[in-house]
Amino acid sequence: MTDYLLVAGLVAVYLWLHFSGKRKKKGLKKTKAADWFTVKKVDSDGLIYTEDDRYFYMIEVLPISFVLKSTIEQKIIWSTFRDFINAIPHPLRFKTESHPYKLEDYFEELAAEATDTGDVNNIEYVEEQRLMFTAYLERNQISDRYYYVFLETDNRYLNDMEAEFSNPLLNDILRKNSAKNSSQDIDTARQELTNSTRICEGALRSIGMSTNLMDRKEVLKYLYRSGNREISSLITLEEMINRTAEENETLHSFSKMHYTKGASAQ
Repeated sequence: MTDYLLVAGLVAVYLWLHFSGKRKKKGLKKTKAADWFTVKKVDSDGLIYTEDDRYFYMIEVLPISFVLKSTIEQKIIWSTFRDFINAIPHPLRFKTESHPYKLEDYFEELAAEATDTGDVNNIEYVEEQRLMFTAYLERNQISDRYYYVFLETDNRYLNDMEAEFSNPLLNDILRKNSAKNSSQDIDTARQELTNSTRICEGALRSIGMSTNLMDRKEVLKYLYRSGNREISSLITLEEMINRTAEENETLHSFSKMHYTKGASAQ
C-alpha cells in the first residue's frame, strides 16, 4: 500500500511539473526590489523604511488559473482588479519572480518513510526518483513563480499632513525642510498602507486569491533571495548571518540592506 501511494504521489508531481512548467522568456530586462528602493529599516510588522523616506508594505499573492475560468468569471476578475487599482490612493507595484523548484524536503520525507520500512528496494526507488526529478527540473529549466504586490507611500501621498502643491520641486523642498521620519509621519504611513492592504486583500480574496502580508522576517528573506539568486538556493539567510557573526564580520549589501553581527538586521 505504501508503495502504491509513493508511486501515485510521484506520478502526480511529475504530471503537475510537466504541464505547468514553462521556460523563462528571453530578452526581458530583469529588475529587483533593490532597483526601486534602498532599505533603511524593517519593522516587526513588515513596514519597510527607505533611505529616501518612503514606506512600503509587501503582500505575497498565490495566483489562480485564469484560463480555467469561464468568460463571465474572467470579466468579474478583470473588473475587480481594475476597481482595486483605482481604489488605491498611492503608488503600487507588481512583481513576479521565478525560482528553481525545491523538492529536497519532499524527498527527504519520502526517504525517511522508506527507511522506516526497512526495505532496501524502497530506499533505492526513492533515490532513483529524486535523481530523475532533479535532472528533469534542471534540464527543462522549470521554475516556481512568486507574485508580490508592493504598496508604497511617502510624505507626498500622506493626506492631512500638509498642503499639497502642484509643483513637485516645492513639495520636495518642504519635505526636506520638515522633520524626517517623525512618529506622526510613520503612524500616518502605517495607517494608510494598512487601509490599502485591506482593500488589496479584500479584492484579491474575493476572486479566489490567497494573500499574505509579509512580516519583517519574510521581508528580509525576500530581499536576501531577490538580491542573491546565485547563493540563496545554497545558503539560507540565517546561515549566512550566522557564518558572518562567527567570523566577527559585518555583512553588507544583501539587496542593499545592512546586517550586523548577531543577526540583528536593522
